[in-house]
Amino acid sequence: MRIRSIFSRPPTSELAAPQALRASDPTLLRELSHLGVLVARPEYLLAMKCVSMRLGGEFHDLEDVRYLLRYLNLTGADAALEIVTRYFDEEQLLPKIRLALEELLDGK
Repeated sequence: MRIRSIFSRPPTSELAAPQALRASDPTLLRELSHLGVLVARPEYLLAMKCVSMRLGGEFHDLEDVRYLLRYLNLTGADAALEIVTRYFDEEQLLPKIRLALEELLDGK
């Protein structure tokens, strides 16, 4: 079964796309004769990067988050957190997410 065919038909009980993937509203970046390349929306990438964020000099997660914040023209932590909570339950978010966003955006 081609990957493209998975996303070109409605989900069924046999083959349902994960909720998060459906919520990411992927865009077809490139289509080849045998493959469709999908990319997630920048808002979804920001949410995933924030939730999986690792802090420390050896990690590049903050750089990735900073890039996505600039790309999305976000200037406040509340606006960025609103995007994250579109995809993830706010009650389950670690405090480090808000603190990192506040430092990156409001601490300038």
